[in-house]
Amino acid sequence: MLVAASLTVPTQMPGLLICMFLAFLFSASQDIATDALAVNLLEPHERGMGNAIQASGNFLGAIVGGGAALIVLEKVGFRTTVMMLAIALSLCLIPILFYQEQSRPINASMTLKSYLQPFIRFFSRPGIGLWLFVILLYMISENVSGTLIRPLLVDQGLSLSQIGWLLGIFSYVARIIAALIAGVLITQWGRRRSLIVFGILANLATLLYLFPAIGIASLTVLYAVCIVVSGLQSMAYTALLTAMMDRSHPATAGTDYTTQISVVFVGIVATTVLGGVMAQAIGYAFAIIISVMVSLLSVLLLPKAYKTAVKA
Repeated sequence: MLVAASLTVPTQMPGLLICMFLAFLFSASQDIATDALAVNLLEPHERGMGNAIQASGNFLGAIVGGGAALIVLEKVGFRTTVMMLAIALSLCLIPILFYQEQSRPINASMTLKSYLQPFIRFFSRPGIGLWLFVILLYMISENVSGTLIRPLLVDQGLSLSQIGWLLGIFSYVARIIAALIAGVLITQWGRRRSLIVFGILANLATLLYLFPAIGIASLTVLYAVCIVVSGLQSMAYTALLTAMMDRSHPATAGTDYTTQISVVFVGIVATTVLGGVMAQAIGYAFAIIISVMVSLLSVLLLPKAYKTAVKA
């Protein structure tokens, strides 16, 4: 990121894209290791609150990297903003330097078969296909609405600073508070009930984005809508992370959890593209309605998927 900060956006775009690609690649690798560590550190009864805290940390990072950075960008420019983000990220690595991980024997004779074995075991579990289909669809409405809400707000005449405060600060604060509440409720209700209840509420809340989609765009309405939608979507996301962690074997936690989260991100990538295409073809409102219907399908399938999918 420090190298990216030294580049000029209009004239050195290829170099900037390479730096961003490497930053995303290394961040993804770190994320896999973090998730594997969490699976091994947290007991089953701790995972609801553990994932709530982990999700809150992600949202806090989004506040800094998304909302605050967008606000700062208008005042100090690209270079200073990226340098500030790089320094903040480096400070977050300090606790890791003091963590002493339990050493494990390293298999020096790693073969292709042994490398693929964790994937083979994971995909051989009874009911895993239906489970992966459910988690693929579960976040579709959040992904589509998250893709569309920014251009929708731009179309309504909001400035970058206003969007930064609305989506990058207030909405993510709501996500943090809601994730912590969800952590408590997941522990009390259990995974299955939490996934169903939060899934239904999150999808119903996503329909509130129809207000700005049809032109009702006063700041009071927008703040109320975005806070409610973000909070309930955060609760569903926290429940999903907890359920996926339950299906990650401690010995292959990185592989199992990353496989599931990769399926979720396949949905994110697909809906990021399709959401924009749908909005252009049929309008924001219909695109949001269709995405909610697809996500509700996953909620309907949850009881069967949760019953047949074998836990780790």
